[in-house]
Amino acid sequence: MEIKINTVGRIIASNQKQDIGKFIKVEPSSESGDFLILKYTENGGFDDWVRNKEDLEYYFEEEELLVEWL
Repeated sequence: MEIKINTVGRIIASNQKQDIGKFIKVEPSSESGDFLILKYTENGGFDDWVRNKEDLEYYFEEEELLVEWL
């Protein structure tokens, strides 16, 4: 699984059906290694936060995210 940082992608598959079709972007949020995960549409969105790279990979695996990176 490829997770790109600071790159916009579109969610094409997820076990969270309401997320399919949304845009996603993963940004490093500090020097401590944590990440901000932004999921959004043209009408708004929300964010999640994970502590490190391992948690980021677990997040993508747990939600069964398949992303087309743009």
